[in-house]
Amino acid sequence: MKWILSVVLAMLVTLFCVDFAPVNKSVVYAQSLPGEAGGAVEEKSIGEFKAKKIVACDGFGFTWTFKISKKGKIKGKVQTTNCGVRTVTGTYNKNTQAITLVATTTPTESCCKSFTYTGTFNTTTKSGSGTWVNSSECSGSGTWTMSACQ
Repeated sequence: MKWILSVVLAMLVTLFCVDFAPVNKSVVYAQSLPGEAGGAVEEKSIGEFKAKKIVACDGFGFTWTFKISKKGKIKGKVQTTNCGVRTVTGTYNKNTQAITLVATTTPTESCCKSFTYTGTFNTTTKSGSGTWVNSSECSGSGTWTMSACQ
């Protein structure tokens, strides 16, 4: 009977340690908050998925908040000046720093369904530049720049 209690106790201790031991669940880099110089960068690890959180502002006054997964997938949002918050998806190549950001929303009379930013982006400095184009129901294209929010 005594050995059974020892085995049960050992199993409970093992289960407790496995469930509650820190396993690299989150690493946060202390940097300024969004809206302050430097922007915010956060890296989270959940299993094999790692995502770097980016907060940056572009030359049109839009605030971009998105995460880049370890595999280069982008998900997030952008606060525009005239068309509200849009959903952001895209891709990032860490080797070439190539980025594509697609911002979509429900189209209205004064807002396009989507617009796409294509260019390069440095995740360390949170700065980039490239070209943009509106979705097909709207006209418009040009260049964009982005940097850490001030």
